[in-house]
Amino acid sequence: MPAEITSFVDRRTEVIEVRRLLVDARLVTLTGAAGVGKTRLALRAAAGVGRDLRDGAWLVELAEISDPTLVSLAVVQALGVHDPLGRPPLDLLIEFFRTRQALLVLDNCEHLVDACAELTNVLLREIDTARVLVTSREVLATAGEHVFRVPPLAVPDSRVPRGRTTFSAVALFAERAGAAAPTFALTGENEDAVTAVCRRLDGLPLAIELAAIRLRTLSLEQILRRLDDRFAVLDTSRRHATPHLRTLRAAVEWSFDLCTPPEQMVWARLSVFAGSFALDAAEGICAGGDVDREAMVGILDGLVAKSILQVREEDGQVRFRLLETLREYGQRRLRESGAETRQRRRHADWYLALAEHGEREWFGPQELSWLGRMHAEHANLRAALDFCFADAGDVRTGVRLATSLWFYWANSGPLTEAAYWLDRALTLDPEPSALRAKALWVDGYVAVRRTDYGRAADILARARAMAAEFDERRLEAWIVGRQQSMAMLVSDHERAVALGDETLRLFEEAGDSGGAGAAIAYCATASAQMFRNDAAAAIAASERAIAICRACGERWVQCHAVNNLARVAWMGGEPDLAVEHARAALRLRRRGPLPLSLLPTLELLAWATEAAGQYGRAATLLGAVREVRRLYEVSVAASAPPELFADPSREAEERTREALGQRAFAHAFQRGVHMPVDEVVAYALGETPKPSRQPSGPRVTPRERQVARLVAEGLSNRQIAARLSISERTAESHIDHLLSKLDFASRSEIAAWAAAQDENN
Repeated sequence: MPAEITSFVDRRTEVIEVRRLLVDARLVTLTGAAGVGKTRLALRAAAGVGRDLRDGAWLVELAEISDPTLVSLAVVQALGVHDPLGRPPLDLLIEFFRTRQALLVLDNCEHLVDACAELTNVLLREIDTARVLVTSREVLATAGEHVFRVPPLAVPDSRVPRGRTTFSAVALFAERAGAAAPTFALTGENEDAVTAVCRRLDGLPLAIELAAIRLRTLSLEQILRRLDDRFAVLDTSRRHATPHLRTLRAAVEWSFDLCTPPEQMVWARLSVFAGSFALDAAEGICAGGDVDREAMVGILDGLVAKSILQVREEDGQVRFRLLETLREYGQRRLRESGAETRQRRRHADWYLALAEHGEREWFGPQELSWLGRMHAEHANLRAALDFCFADAGDVRTGVRLATSLWFYWANSGPLTEAAYWLDRALTLDPEPSALRAKALWVDGYVAVRRTDYGRAADILARARAMAAEFDERRLEAWIVGRQQSMAMLVSDHERAVALGDETLRLFEEAGDSGGAGAAIAYCATASAQMFRNDAAAAIAASERAIAICRACGERWVQCHAVNNLARVAWMGGEPDLAVEHARAALRLRRRGPLPLSLLPTLELLAWATEAAGQYGRAATLLGAVREVRRLYEVSVAASAPPELFADPSREAEERTREALGQRAFAHAFQRGVHMPVDEVVAYALGETPKPSRQPSGPRVTPRERQVARLVAEGLSNRQIAARLSISERTAESHIDHLLSKLDFASRSEIAAWAAAQDENN
């Protein structure tokens, strides 16, 4: 769940009612007019409910999705579910929620009602404990749905003489006005005017916020007068609209009118973005014509100051976002100007250039930055592909974009979505060409990752023939390299070694013997040689890969090569050397974007630590590995050769339990389960982890410590109450006190703290 950017003005009654509904019902839909505050209410209610659930609440923002077929995939991505096989998204969601106590929040479903209804039906039918909270201007109209119509904020009528600040609409205006104009204060003299503005705006939060921001340049009387002027126009031009919709349109159009012409133009152009966007994207796509590129920073600042744009820092980069209602308005303005298709083409061209730049530069010191940027831009990449493959788009641009993203699909992108776009690309552009050969290669690459080896073999064979036909030697090398990887994965190690030699020869002929393809080929050769029991050849190939990676400043592929060295040492009965290599690999992978990326190295390190006789450390590492595998629903063997399917982790657990005894093993194992990822990495590297956070407020009482231990056991509030012979309400109160005293946001943090306290004691 995201942190709230602005304060939440009191909707206590509504929050309590929604939380009550979520206790009794498994599907609750918050519906109401645009701008009425459905999302903010959902976030606040979900945050409270999430604290009572072991795995919290998860938000999925669907405003940026236009294709109904991508709804389930968007949910999978938002939940952070990573599947190396690219299985159907619905299957992944069922697996995810089957082992969790969590609330799913689907925000902005009105344009995807049928797809969202189908998704919720499946989840509620398959998972008895599943709970879903929906926000939508239109109800899902599905079985079991409980609808809560979100009302506008309370506004006093003219008969209320004083004390109007107790009304939420007035309180919201006063707070936002004070933020916009620090000298503003609600007084007896201006209370009538504030109340009139709020009443004129029907208590709609978004409309009130847009009006309050005008106090930077207008007086209250001017605001009220201009609102009256705007409504006079709307009341004659849009009588078919509901009163609330006319109110919001008035507020939005008034905000548009108060923008400068360049700001108005940029607002409309920004509507082509999906989700958030960075400054360089805004400059590249929205500058031009009457808007100078040099003026873009000032224009964006102006739109932020007018509350048109939201600003948020993500991974050290400032990103902007249009609220969905304001984006829709900008989109309508852009369409009316006749510039929508041209602007969407600029958007697609810019993101193609970004993806092709990333494809050229990812193998090097900026590797993680490029993968992070692609992840941040995923919604815009999806929007660009959708436009390119639509009637008014540009299919060739779409094919280039889908194929240039291969490095993202392969490293951290969703394989199911990659297959979806590649299928559209190959269907819409059937003519033989070098570009189609590349698209076939990427499609085959994805098929290998999804272990669809029969299909992959056919696709890669066709790709190689087409690449040879167009004399694309470097592309042919990449294709043969993928055939090598597949041979290794199906345990045809002799063929894998032979294809590796052929791959390296083709790269050398293409003048690219020191790049990513060669390094990956050496890694695959090392793995094949390892399973041929040729340790010397495996070590030599790994060292060649490491040399290429170091020369390029690359870390990701290098980690795989060092991992191979660790595995060779472990398989060869040298556990101390295996630990040394595994720690070196972990240092390379430490800056990775996802805990899942740490799994293979952590698992190997756990095996080697057990083999070295360090059973206490091994048990803790095995616990951490088990938790990562549980969280991400994967096994290290999921895309590995059959030789590893025996699961050495299970064998290592059995030997470690026998060496330590059940009690000591369970204690050390649970320590790893509850250890945060950064502490796991520090522990694995032999560093001293930072001490767990201690309470900064009042002392934690013995009873609260007892409750914390039960939370760590995974008990619900009701189960805790039964165990301690207290009321469920008292148990909830103890947990609220713990969250407050420890400055925690979830039950999982309480569980980790309790485990650390037991360890320290």
